[in-house]
Amino acid sequence: KSFGAPFYVRPWPEMNADWAPFQPTANGSQVAGGTPGEFVAAWRHVVTVFRNVGATNVKWVFNPTTDTYAETTDVRTMFPGSAYVDVLGLDGYNWGTGGNLTWRSFADVYTVQYQRLVSLAALPVWVCEFASKQPLINDGAPVDSQHSKATWYTDLLNSTAFPAIHAAVMFDMHKERDWRVGPDAPTLQLVNRAVQASKLMSP
Repeated sequence: KSFGAPFYVRPWPEMNADWAPFQPTANGSQVAGGTPGEFVAAWRHVVTVFRNVGATNVKWVFNPTTDTYAETTDVRTMFPGSAYVDVLGLDGYNWGTGGNLTWRSFADVYTVQYQRLVSLAALPVWVCEFASKQPLINDGAPVDSQHSKATWYTDLLNSTAFPAIHAAVMFDMHKERDWRVGPDAPTLQLVNRAVQASKLMSP
């Protein structure tokens, strides 16, 4: 409240994922997950606590993962309602080709879950975490000479298929994969040009 400016919080990020101990499931089997109905009640309770003390500058980001395989929970069963959410968030990654995984474009990763979210509420969408693996090195997935990280980012930046997206945050770390932009010179140049263009267009 004393901060006096908008402050965005994403409680329980990637809550629909089976790797999250707070994932709500139909049988409430996760360690701290409960059921989708209990998740909705918990979310509304937290928001209400902040509002009751006048911290209305806190804005709430409902942030699932883009994954929609069988073990993830359908986000439509746990949405707390637009009266309790200010931003719809998504996290999603291109893990590259290897094992059971295949190279996926930004559209491949995001389309299904994006469409589910925008059907729930007319709210801005933020891509809270995104990145692509570096296909030219073995960084947990093998070298893939058929694909380009710069092309992946080019397709993302040129896409018009996600009009509700207002912001996107790169996950710029070497973690499960080399998600960083910097080591790939063409991608770094591309991102720098996009940042400069956005600055020029800003008021």
